[in-house]
Amino acid sequence: MAWFTSVLPELKITNFSSDWSDGIALNALLEMCRPGSSPNWKQLHSKNRVENCRLAMTLAKDLLNIPIMISPEDFASSALDEMSAMTYLSYFIKKDSPGYYATLNWVCRQLRTTTVSNLSTDWNDGYYLCGIVQSVGGNIPGWPDLDRNDYIANCRLGMETAKAMGIDPILTPEEMADPSVDHLTIMAYLSKFKSYQPIQEDKKEKIILICDIIKALQDEQVKFKVELPDSTLDKLKLKVEVKSKNHVVTCNAAWKDNRGEYLFTPRETGKHTIHVYFDNEEMSWSPDEFEVEADLAKVKISSDDIYCKVDGQWQVKIDVSRAKDTSISIISTNPVGKSEDVPVVKTNDVIIGSIRPRIVGKWTVTTYMNGHKSSDELFFNVFNPNFCSLTGPDYLLVGEKATFTVDSTEAGSDEVDLQVYNKQDRPLGDFETNTIGHHTELTFCPKIAGRYKVAGEMYEENISGSPVYIEVHDTSQVIPSGDGLFKAAKGEKATFTVNTNRIKGNLSVSIKVNNEDVKVKESRLFEGYYEYEYIPFKPGQYVINLSFSGLRVKGSPYYVQVSDQSSITMITDLSNLKDENDFLVLDYKTDTKLVFNIANAGPGNLRSEILSPSGKRAAKVEQGADTAKVTFQAEQKGDHYIHIYWNESPLAVSPILAYCDGPVLPIDHSKVVLRGEGCKRARKGVMAEFIVDGRLAGPGKCRVILKGVNNTVDVNVKDIKYNRYRCTYTSHITGGFLLYVYWSNELLPECPVKLSIGDKGAAAKVSVYGDGLKGGIAGEDVPVYVDAKEAGPGVVTAICSSQHHQAECHVKDEENGEFIIWVRPTEPGKYLLIVQFDGTDVPGSPFVIRIVEPPDASKVRAFGPGIENGLISNYQSRFLVETQGAGAGKLAVRIRGPKAAFKAEMKREGKNDRTILCFYDPSEIGLYTITILWSGEEIPGSPFNVHIFESRDEMFEFEEKSGNYSHVIEDEQWRTEI
Repeated sequence: MAWFTSVLPELKITNFSSDWSDGIALNALLEMCRPGSSPNWKQLHSKNRVENCRLAMTLAKDLLNIPIMISPEDFASSALDEMSAMTYLSYFIKKDSPGYYATLNWVCRQLRTTTVSNLSTDWNDGYYLCGIVQSVGGNIPGWPDLDRNDYIANCRLGMETAKAMGIDPILTPEEMADPSVDHLTIMAYLSKFKSYQPIQEDKKEKIILICDIIKALQDEQVKFKVELPDSTLDKLKLKVEVKSKNHVVTCNAAWKDNRGEYLFTPRETGKHTIHVYFDNEEMSWSPDEFEVEADLAKVKISSDDIYCKVDGQWQVKIDVSRAKDTSISIISTNPVGKSEDVPVVKTNDVIIGSIRPRIVGKWTVTTYMNGHKSSDELFFNVFNPNFCSLTGPDYLLVGEKATFTVDSTEAGSDEVDLQVYNKQDRPLGDFETNTIGHHTELTFCPKIAGRYKVAGEMYEENISGSPVYIEVHDTSQVIPSGDGLFKAAKGEKATFTVNTNRIKGNLSVSIKVNNEDVKVKESRLFEGYYEYEYIPFKPGQYVINLSFSGLRVKGSPYYVQVSDQSSITMITDLSNLKDENDFLVLDYKTDTKLVFNIANAGPGNLRSEILSPSGKRAAKVEQGADTAKVTFQAEQKGDHYIHIYWNESPLAVSPILAYCDGPVLPIDHSKVVLRGEGCKRARKGVMAEFIVDGRLAGPGKCRVILKGVNNTVDVNVKDIKYNRYRCTYTSHITGGFLLYVYWSNELLPECPVKLSIGDKGAAAKVSVYGDGLKGGIAGEDVPVYVDAKEAGPGVVTAICSSQHHQAECHVKDEENGEFIIWVRPTEPGKYLLIVQFDGTDVPGSPFVIRIVEPPDASKVRAFGPGIENGLISNYQSRFLVETQGAGAGKLAVRIRGPKAAFKAEMKREGKNDRTILCFYDPSEIGLYTITILWSGEEIPGSPFNVHIFESRDEMFEFEEKSGNYSHVIEDEQWRTEI
């Protein structure tokens, strides 16, 4: 299809059926293959479809030897199928066909060569393609000296150059360089070149005007140029005219080579156009425009003022003495953009324009000369002093700095003059003014009480609110004092006092933190003297405002920086720096450094002091934004107390207990001392312990060897500070052993030490007993007793814990084979007590101990008729005591009647029932006092005073007088239930 559309460009061939059935395209194809065979094909009419097809097929058979494979009638039919048409047309384009040779012959003629013999392999190297491109007007770089061995590069060069000319490729360079390339593709591609028509260039369209004139002045010469593309164009055919409203001027050029220079002097103002013609035809880009303006430099415009009050008069003066015939008009533009003509009056050679502005802001005045805008614009600012606002306090304190502010944002000017006058109306000089943007401030500090005046003007006009009168009072006799005005800590009470010296007035105190009110408690100590108390609830800056009769008290407001010292934590890990007594170990005359995290503590300072045996001294503190570091040296032997303060309040960790063992002694292994049972004897399978004390021996490394006859026992040596070591070992055999102890590789003089290891105690012979095994109360010591008399030598150990808590256990050796285990649980629950003798559980271990809540009498409740007033005839003396939630305890009820004490009976349904029924048997009328105790403490309401009467009238009379009413319960059911 591509080949047919290219060789028949005058016909719109899009298919192989309807576009061919009228026979016209068939005759055009015949003419293309054999010029002169059907020269009149364009005159054929589509109505003669069959005759046109018969003519073409007959000529094709006779002239081109193409067989008639389909009848003219079928070919001309509207039902012609594309496959039949394609079969017939293929005889025109197959190899060695008429179309094939027509294309090959065109190529040879175009290349002026006969060396091209086919339309396939001869085109693989791309050389002939580049030649075709060059022949139709393309520009192949390096032609004809191409490397014919670089097939693909040559094909790509030819295709890209052709594409730039508007000839699109229908195959890729790689496909064209392929020896198996189809001849139909080559034919179709080459046919595009055959129908290619290069665009003819019109040189006159390359004529250009060189003109940068945008605006020109009347009577001043201007210059522009016209450039021809080359010398082939006739300069005499070029004509240039400049046109204005009233004139047309033909300009002549001074030529140099192909560029002509034109000079023109405009005689009138307004729009001018440059028209360029060649051979009496105006250029497509012509004309070019520029404006000519009058020379306003000859007119002088001026004004005496750059400011004007609203509704005042502002004038502009225009001197036209050097341009007397010039027409002048004036336009004013207000700040909102509205323009108006300005009325003018001419006096001699001066034109005066008057404006009465009614809007504040910047005004623009524009002058027009002969209808043309002057570049010399004037500006003036309109102000309104009534749009200013002078604000400031109407009362002050002596010695207090006051600021008065004028906001001139809407006034149109910032030129504000402020002045202070004393009570004699004399101006003061002791004040400061400052203007920033549209705000002017005056600051002054009165030294004596009295009435003052602050006045403001703008260009000698009083501004709104001026003058302001200020009453200056002296409240220096109201004296606040106390630490609470200057420092406080989160969660701690802070106080201060205020002494009014009995001055009449109202004292007001308010405290805020981050605009949040803080509760203040006021206490009147005595007349004119008050104490105020507050508790900071979070860190931050607390602002304390004190006022007296609406006036600020001198010194107010007070700013208190409150910190949260509870959030301060120690970063330094002391766990490995302490001895067995939990004392921090200090090296003599060596820096000890403690680092604290203060990031969340709020404002404050960390301070530290060291209390040593010789007294107090300060420690060095380096404080940053998030951390603080305390550094000091111990210079004496003995206990040291490290005090840490935040804002002079001690931290929770303060004081830190520490100990320094003194100066470093010279190494002397003879002064090492062995202490403990483990360096003399031990028991098989039981860990033994002894101490190697080298405090007096100087710094040294301890090494221990325990040898038996046939084996050696491993000894664990642990540094416990101050040149002391804890040595532990466990032997699994009995017998005699030798103990070797070395101090810095020197054997101690008393070594080797003989020690014996015997059998461990018999845990099965140990018995555990005592009430503590039955249970106890949380927070109280629970004793458990151990009898190991029959078990032989050994050590009792104990561990007690619940599912969530560990209880303290202390084992006391009575040194007679008996031991006491003191268990102290802190929470109620079920605890397991594990008791071991020489590492082996004793019989019954672990023991279950139930710990209950401590007694809480406040949670016990008593109710029922037995603690209410009643009648002796039907009195029900029973009442209930509910102990649910009151913890473990013992209930006691004491009853005292009119003559003697009564015994109260108590019972409950079950052993674990927390509701107890109490009852007694009163036999006389009168007052009964019932005291109810829970573990020795009275319950709420106790003692209960119960009055028993003879008659109902007596009871009602008593209750009426005392106001103590009680119901006499008529319903016997409730009594029965009790």
